[in-house]
Amino acid sequence: MTFVRSGGSLPIELIKGGANNQMTSCGLDFRNTGSYHIEGPFLNDNAGHTTRAGLTVINSTQPRNPIVHEFTFRTAT
Repeated sequence: MTFVRSGGSLPIELIKGGANNQMTSCGLDFRNTGSYHIEGPFLNDNAGHTTRAGLTVINSTQPRNPIVHEFTFRTAT
């Protein structure tokens, strides 16, 4: 999934669900503010998850070296 954002943050909301193991997304909530919403079958109770975010374009130019960060988190009930 690709999300376009200007500024220093990328607010997302992860939503448990997703029919047929599919992920869907929507957003922003408002014209240029709010969150992107990602729904998928990935928020199981007491499980570990990893997501990766990367910059693909900066000011219409692709970075010379990949800029990627991986986030690991755990859900809890």
